[in-house]
Amino acid sequence: MSPLKRNQLDWLLLLCVDATVPVILVWKTHSGEVQPVIALVSGLLCLLVGNVVVLIAIRNRNGRTGQPNSKWLVLGASGVGVIVALVMGVAVFGIPQHNNYLDLALSDIPLSEIQPEQKRLVVELIRHRAANSREYDRLVSEAKTKPRECGWKHGDSGYSAGEQNLVQ
Repeated sequence: MSPLKRNQLDWLLLLCVDATVPVILVWKTHSGEVQPVIALVSGLLCLLVGNVVVLIAIRNRNGRTGQPNSKWLVLGASGVGVIVALVMGVAVFGIPQHNNYLDLALSDIPLSEIQPEQKRLVVELIRHRAANSREYDRLVSEAKTKPRECGWKHGDSGYSAGEQNLVQ
């Protein structure tokens, strides 16, 4: 194979490695499986390791075949890695996360139809917490509109005479 053709295939290999990492991490972040910060850190590490492995493999292959190593490939790989890392950072933090559990909890799907059991339990917990939150909000709004009557007269501490002496 001609050196020019081999050089083009090297660039294609490098671009495929660099493009795969952000696509997968953005997809995992959007689906809610990975937090954005974790996706960014792991993506940067994967890009670094992936580029180093590809460049070492190309260097070793060129050494076996007697072809010279291109310094432009190393510089280009660094530049492409930086650009892909920046695009990945913007995409990971720019695309909102999607929560399937919350979508299921807000839907009218009965719990008996939600499978697997782990997903059903999480949806049940979310629905229970939402119901408790609505009940709490209702009680707070009632407390703000009408004061509670405790049965004590104004100035009455609620203690018996013996307890009042003990408190003083």
